[in-house]
Amino acid sequence: MNDFFAFRRMLAPWLIRVGFVAGSIALIVVGIYDIIAVPAIGMGLFIMLCGPLILRLFLEMFIVFFTINETLTDIRSQMKQKE
Repeated sequence: MNDFFAFRRMLAPWLIRVGFVAGSIALIVVGIYDIIAVPAIGMGLFIMLCGPLILRLFLEMFIVFFTINETLTDIRSQMKQKE
């Protein structure tokens, strides 16, 4: 819990993962709606299949920044231990 209040652990990566699940569910629901209510089968299938993939690629860009931060923090900790 101390890591949380000292801002040593990032909250954003967890929120990004939750956002991916919520966004994927929303995209699937929109795709089903397009197939049923609008009769746009092609667009509905595209949204259901490619939407979560595009969302994942977009959100992975943010995760990379946090991974870089964690790696640099680990390197800093190892450098301090060697001194």
